[in-house]
Amino acid sequence: MSLSHKLGSGLVAFSLLLSSSVWAELPLLSTLRKADDDNKSIAYLGRTVSKLEDMKVVNQTGKKIAEIEKVLINDKNEVVAFVIELKQKPHRGRDVVVEAGVLSLDGTKAKNMVSSLTAEQLALLPVWDD
Repeated sequence: MSLSHKLGSGLVAFSLLLSSSVWAELPLLSTLRKADDDNKSIAYLGRTVSKLEDMKVVNQTGKKIAEIEKVLINDKNEVVAFVIELKQKPHRGRDVVVEAGVLSLDGTKAKNMVSSLTAEQLALLPVWDD
């Protein structure tokens, strides 16, 4: 596959991702802030910020593809996104922002979050630079 074909495929996937409902609810990144992990009143899916941070993110088959690094909240202290560190080559170590609705708990006593996006789709998301 030629480089231009790969780039073209990536741009198509990126534009589809941006036009999808994945980003429909996410406010501008500049309006989000990191949640304080000591604040017990902020939670997502029944998990406090301190429980969410460092949770594994797995794909639909259970393979680890990322890890939650930060919980991002809006001005109403609602969890709206996460900063996740990608764990798959060639994007290992990259921090990206993913809308909270993309991740769901892997069962009721879950220690993992399941991503509705693939590792390749996650790699196309905006980079978190702090």
